[in-house]
Amino acid sequence: MTFGKLEELRWSLSFDYTLEGQLLGHITLGIAMIEKRIAAIPSFPPRLRLLVEHIVLSHHGKYEFGSPKLPMTPEAILFHYLDDLDAKMYSVRTELDRSAQQGRAADEMTEWVRSLERPLLDSRAFLDSQASLGEADPRNLNDADGQVSGEVTSNALPAEE
Repeated sequence: MTFGKLEELRWSLSFDYTLEGQLLGHITLGIAMIEKRIAAIPSFPPRLRLLVEHIVLSHHGKYEFGSPKLPMTPEAILFHYLDDLDAKMYSVRTELDRSAQQGRAADEMTEWVRSLERPLLDSRAFLDSQASLGEADPRNLNDADGQVSGEVTSNALPAEE
């Protein structure tokens, strides 16, 4: 998250965009905040200012993700991946919470998570579970001979179109 998010969003009962956030976006607001702070520091090195601004301008990592510049320094690349990892882990936490609220068992996968392109398993809940591993799912048993059928079923994969 960049500093511009502080001015881009407002909080009441839920998050919403400020007028500045709607018109300018958090990257532009972040650059303005940095310029203001740097101006208040006597003799701030211009080369360092350039590198700090580059980190903010490039943190989305790709043009198609709204980044005006690609990360071109080790620090900018690192910041981009940390920001991306933070966003992905937020999605993981949100989806696992949603799955638990829907009453899924610890050994059940979540539904397909589009933003992550996969279903998820809550490893913490799975390890804490007392359920046995390796038992056949009775829904997949062949009635004729009691053997497990070769059919694999899963509601965790997206439907074929």
